[in-house]
Amino acid sequence: MTKPGQPTEALQIRLAHAADAPAIASVHIESSHQAYAPLAAVWPAADLVRRAESWRRFATEGATGRVAFVAHFSDQVVGFIHAGRARRVEAGAATEVFVIHVLPIWRGRGVGSALWSAACAHVRGPGFSSMYVDTLEELASCAFYEARGGERTERRPIDFHGARRTHVTYSWPEGHGHELRAPPGAGAFPIGAKPQHY
Repeated sequence: MTKPGQPTEALQIRLAHAADAPAIASVHIESSHQAYAPLAAVWPAADLVRRAESWRRFATEGATGRVAFVAHFSDQVVGFIHAGRARRVEAGAATEVFVIHVLPIWRGRGVGSALWSAACAHVRGPGFSSMYVDTLEELASCAFYEARGGERTERRPIDFHGARRTHVTYSWPEGHGHELRAPPGAGAFPIGAKPQHY
């Protein structure tokens, strides 16, 4: 397994392929377990085979208005992002980032930022169509979205696997950029990460 500490120039951001499905599923499970499991009262057991099959079907069959990118370093997928046409009409936006995950050991190295830039540019287009992201207030990823101009437009309590948590929505109005606005290093870390300095 490739580990951090090597030149970042080799990191590639590309569209996901069907062959990436097992690796995407593995990243999804490991990252979710690290970030979300501590917030749940009961965290369900992961099913790698089922998760991989779901990603394989998406990559093979495609889905109208949806796209997935992976961050690839050497022989390993170290992160991914899935975005596309908004699912919630009431959110009042045209596009949505469904999920973004980076392997814990790769966080704080710009992988999440690179994935975010690629996916947002793809789904929002040159006119910056409106966009939103749903997440949990308890996650450190909120700082990531806020540093990129996200405005908190929804906040409500929810049951998260048996625990009382807070759902929040970050929105980017049409024409508003999505790139990092804060000084380098301020809030620039992907889902589930803690602020790190290297």
